[in-house]
Amino acid sequence: HTHEMLARNAGKSSGRPFEIKRIDHIVIRCRGFPEMFDFYHRVLGCTLDEPEGDHLNRFGGALTHLRAGESYIDLLSYDDGHLTGDGVAAVQRMHAGGVGTKRSLDDLALSAEESTLDHLCLRVRGFEMQSMIAYLESEGAQIVTSGDRRLGADGVGPSVYVRDPEGNVVELKGDPYPVAADQGDGQRKAKELQSTPPSRKEKTTRRKDEVATAKVESPPNEGIVQEVPSTPCNRICRYNGS
Repeated sequence: HTHEMLARNAGKSSGRPFEIKRIDHIVIRCRGFPEMFDFYHRVLGCTLDEPEGDHLNRFGGALTHLRAGESYIDLLSYDDGHLTGDGVAAVQRMHAGGVGTKRSLDDLALSAEESTLDHLCLRVRGFEMQSMIAYLESEGAQIVTSGDRRLGADGVGPSVYVRDPEGNVVELKGDPYPVAADQGDGQRKAKELQSTPPSRKEKTTRRKDEVATAKVESPPNEGIVQEVPSTPCNRICRYNGS
């Protein structure tokens, strides 16, 4: 019944006076700041807009802003060895999005396994799975898993999942594969990629036949075309068959 209620309410306007444009930034708490900074800055390639300015070690070492494409990854340091006295006070003020805490930083439990954030996904350019995995492993990073077809904001594409030094899972996602016009509305990017809209007959056939197949190009290194079931799960499921 919950699913039916969600389906009925999907797309309904709530009269909200704003519109979401994109994710601006995400803040990651860290116990070991040097290791986390090295991972996101050097290993993954996030950059500093103002390396000599206030984007690094702000507020006594409490906050560092790293650019990840159009967004920021902020590192909020709970590392006593990195923070100044003012930095400790700043973290206590900024804790939990500004709610703040009077507790000692050592008394605050930080756990990637128990966090409500499952994982962070970064879209990357120049994705080649085996070379990425080899590079990450050479840097001592733990590979969690990988897959050829993972659903993201722009469609289905390959991903590698890796843990940062404090156990948070980071998904590194490649460009989406081109999708046939009859793949289904579940992938928004397909609407931009299709050259001609499907005919009325094709739409009717697709509705009646839930197991109709849709051609999806395989990863470039395979050089073949695969047949995959065009089912609701195939169009919506985040793990999309791999």
